Amino acid sequence: MRILTSEHRTGMNRGVISAFSAFVLFLVGCSAEQPKQVPSEQELHAAEVGGRGVAGRHHFLCEDGTTLLVDFKAEGLGLQIRESETARPETLTAPSPGRPFVGEHSFAVIGRGKLEYRRGSEPVLTCARQTR
Repeated sequence: MRILTSEHRTGMNRGVISAFSAFVLFLVGCSAEQPKQVPSEQELHAAEVGGRGVAGRHHFLCEDGTTLLVDFKAEGLGLQIRESETARPETLTAPSPGRPFVGEHSFAVIGRGKLEYRRGSEPVLTCARQTR
């Protein structure tokens, strides 16, 4: 049985590592392209306003007859909800597209033209987006 010198074993390890690195790079280059996900309501709105962070106003009619004015901001990750032009808005934010908006005492979920909005301990309001 032959015992390999330290230099010879190190050279073999380097060769194995080089071959393994090349194989990994090959696999990365051949990885399948990920399918595109359907954009969220926030992403669609950001595209409508050009992604400039500019507010876009939408009107929602709620099941109790209330009309809510919703202004999207911050590329669709922020919104302000108010009941009239002069009412003080409630500001809510979402951590990422497709996630619920959260405010100090409220939350909102928007999708498929619907808004579910809850303030404090009040019941959830379900509202439908109105076209103007």
